[in-house]
Amino acid sequence: MLGCEPLSEQRTLPRSDLPGATSYPPIKEEPPRVLIIEDDRERLEFLAASMEQEGYVTQVTDTSARLDEFSIRFQPDAVLLGMIPSRGEFYQLCGDLRTMEPLRNVPVVLVSWEEADDEQVARALLAGADDFIPCGRPLELRARMAVRLRNKRYRDALRRVRSQRDILLRQATVDPLTGILNRRPMEDAVNSLFMAGAMFGFLFLDIDHFKRVNDRYGHDAGDQVLRGIADYLKKAIRAGDFCGRFGGEEFVVLVHGADLETAERIAERHRQSIGRIRYSKIGPGTAVTVSIGVAVYDPVRPDIDPPALLRRADSALYEAKRLGRNQVVMAALARNIAESPSSDSSHGTPVISLRPSEPEHVSILCDPQPRPSAGATCASVAIELELVRKLDSGRAALPVLPTAAAEALRLAADPDANVGKLASLLDHDPHFAARFLSLANSAIYSRGIRTTTMRDAIVRIGLAAARDLLFQIVYAASTFGMPRYQEAVSRSFHRSVLSALAARSIDQAARKRYPYAYLCGLLHDIGEARVYRLLASLPQAPRDPDVVDELVARYHCRAGAELAVAWRLPSDISEVCLDHHARPDPTHYHVQVAIASDALVEVSHLRPDDPVPDALLAPIMATGFPADALPAVVESIRQAARTLDG
Repeated sequence: MLGCEPLSEQRTLPRSDLPGATSYPPIKEEPPRVLIIEDDRERLEFLAASMEQEGYVTQVTDTSARLDEFSIRFQPDAVLLGMIPSRGEFYQLCGDLRTMEPLRNVPVVLVSWEEADDEQVARALLAGADDFIPCGRPLELRARMAVRLRNKRYRDALRRVRSQRDILLRQATVDPLTGILNRRPMEDAVNSLFMAGAMFGFLFLDIDHFKRVNDRYGHDAGDQVLRGIADYLKKAIRAGDFCGRFGGEEFVVLVHGADLETAERIAERHRQSIGRIRYSKIGPGTAVTVSIGVAVYDPVRPDIDPPALLRRADSALYEAKRLGRNQVVMAALARNIAESPSSDSSHGTPVISLRPSEPEHVSILCDPQPRPSAGATCASVAIELELVRKLDSGRAALPVLPTAAAEALRLAADPDANVGKLASLLDHDPHFAARFLSLANSAIYSRGIRTTTMRDAIVRIGLAAARDLLFQIVYAASTFGMPRYQEAVSRSFHRSVLSALAARSIDQAARKRYPYAYLCGLLHDIGEARVYRLLASLPQAPRDPDVVDELVARYHCRAGAELAVAWRLPSDISEVCLDHHARPDPTHYHVQVAIASDALVEVSHLRPDDPVPDALLAPIMATGFPADALPAVVESIRQAARTLDG
């Protein structure tokens, strides 16, 4: 058996990357290293001779060795483990090998010294082995090892290419001195906000007399000042906002949902805080101040394009410098495009079409004319007319669905998708990754088990639940930055999360296994946030809470359905948004679930000893929900509400 000819294929595959796979210098060619684990000396020598015959570098040991330390020193490219299937400790050893960090990506090949049945082979593979080879097949053993080593070499090359890509991406988007975003991603963020048609503030900061700092104290001191201001901005901005170094001594802050008053207040807070920072290289008695020019993008009076917004902020910054520095100057709102005779209506915020071409998306058919109540004032009628005009524009207050959420929706519906794809997707979006792990580890979803890796979190909660959590993050992000109605929007979101949990509980108890139950509960009232944002953007936003509540109640169904279409969600979600206040068709289970979820949340607000009104109980029972499951589900909703409040 030892006299078989070596495989010629292996010698034609050098230990290096494929030509053109990376711009790194070629990896020095060296023979693969194989770690052989076997307790029997004769069998160990046979395996070592087989591997050395192919030109591999071998290292032999038995199962009593500290394999983790051994692997760090030897750094094997493959592990060859001799085993007897009837001895159960080898399965445990195989699993232990796979959990060791040095061997996580190293192929483990098992050689069986006795006949094994299907169950034993399956058990070995599920324990962590990559291959299983019966005894007495030395040629097959060497061939399989050659293939495993070849595949590992290709995977190593791919990992190096990805690592280099990530490094290049970071170099292209992150300022190397301060560690915050540079100009390119900031411009992309401004363009995205323009596309979304959302109000935001643009703060343009410039360090006062920065050249004097460099001339007097040296460039090391100047670098310390730049890093100090960047570190402050990273910690001081709100969740969802952006900060970056625009160039030289200039910084930019983007503030989501900020009107003129909010943007000015935030800019003034940053100006005062930066003036209190002290730097060791320029002495404790010297303050470094900034001048700030502020421009606000208002969808009602939009800039023609992002450079126009930058020019307004730059002009305001110039005025702050002219007036003596260390102050905030606000730029006037952009001139209304409709008021400009030389402007073209095609400029400004891009229009998002609400006429989908796919048949699975529903059309939004609503009465274009408002129907004010009999007691409505002239002012409220004018507000309602303006609200309808914005809704008819087809673009107002429609946030763009992030790529991660859109891809998660596709992956959750793809039978060939796997956890790794979604985990990799989220790992490349730090904002979503942080929020996702925070939610997955919360008391509502963690079941007392915390995790720090994206893959483990997705495995624990499932692919569909991961999709649902991503949309919850998107929904939460779309509610930021409305100081006038923020409390009402927060209440709406809080209620929607409880409705989502209720919808999932109803579906589970009814045993319907509807894949979008959670989304129906979460998103059926998302139009409320959109209407609040539209009202906040009006020149004369209504302050009477009764008027606001009436407008939100009247138009949130249409607003939510249009948002679901713009996000290209399944047609069920659009129908739920549009019809959840209508009498449900008995065949439309998704609408029933949304209505029942609201009723279940209302039941959870009752005292434990209060009877459940028939008006709340009927829509819950209409879904097929078993009556005996009601107390336990209601208590779980109450616990979730307490967790959210806490």
